[in-house]
Amino acid sequence: VQIGLDHRYINMAYGLARRFLHQVINRKLQADERDRLGRIVDKVLDLSILIETDAFISSTTQCDHEVIRGIAHQVRNPLTVIGGNIMLLQKKVNDDDPRKGIYDTMLQEAKRMERMVKNVVMYNEVFQKEPAPEPCNIEGFVMEAIKELKAEKGDTNIDVHLDENNNQVFADKEGLKIIIFHVLQNAFEASKEADSPRVKISSRVSGSKPEFLEIKVVNNGPVPDEKTLSQIFTPFFSTKAMGTGFGLPIVKLTARKNQGNFRFEIVEDAGIVSIITLPLPKR
Repeated sequence: VQIGLDHRYINMAYGLARRFLHQVINRKLQADERDRLGRIVDKVLDLSILIETDAFISSTTQCDHEVIRGIAHQVRNPLTVIGGNIMLLQKKVNDDDPRKGIYDTMLQEAKRMERMVKNVVMYNEVFQKEPAPEPCNIEGFVMEAIKELKAEKGDTNIDVHLDENNNQVFADKEGLKIIIFHVLQNAFEASKEADSPRVKISSRVSGSKPEFLEIKVVNNGPVPDEKTLSQIFTPFFSTKAMGTGFGLPIVKLTARKNQGNFRFEIVEDAGIVSIITLPLPKR
C-alpha cells in the first residue's frame, strides 16, 4: 500500500489519526479516563510509526544495495575482457617498444578498477550484513594477514606484541579478518615510503573501557597532513596512485558494526597509530 507514496504523507496521516482519536477520547470519556487512554493511543501510534519507518528505510536501502550489486557485476565483466585483451597486446610487443609502457599503464588501471569494484561490493555487504559475533583469537588473524601481505607486497619488518592474557575479542570472524587485513595493509603501504620500513602491532585492555581490547598498529611512514586525515574515512578518497579509497572506510564501518571503533592518533617521533577497539568476550 505504501509503495510509491511519499513518506511525508504517511507521517501526516499518523498525525491526523492521533488528533482525531484524542478528539474522540475528549468527547466520549470522563476526565479520569482521558489521560490513561490517551497515553495508550499515543504509545500504539508511536510504535506504528517506528515500525513503518523501519520498513520504509529497509525497503529503500535494499533497493540501493541491489543497484550497487548490479552495477558492480556489470562493470566487472567488461573489465575482465579489457584486462585480458591488454595482456594479449603486451605479448605482441618487445620490451623496448613505446607501446609496452602504455599497455602496462592501461593494465594497472584496469586492475585498480577491479579492486575498486571488489571493495565497493565489500563495503555494501558489510553495511547490509548483520554480524554474528563470537570469541575470536586475534593472533591467528594477525599472522594470516601478515603472511598474505608479505607475499603480495614484499617483506617488511613487523613486530608483534599481543597481550597473551587477553588474546580474544567478541566479533564476527569475517569482520575481524577484514579489519586486521586492511589496517595492516594500510600500515605496510605507508611504511614503504620510509628508509627502513617498520610496522608494529600490539594489543592491551583499554584503560578507559576495560571491557574492550585495543589493537594498535604503528608504522614509520610519513604522517598525513590535517586535510588528509579529515578525509581519510571518505569512500574513494586516496593519496595512493593505485589506491581505491575504500580500505579504511571499510575498517571503520566493520568496527562499528561489531560494537567497536577505529581511529588514528599521531604520536610525536613515532608516526601515526591506528587504533582498533573491539569488545572482549563476556566472562
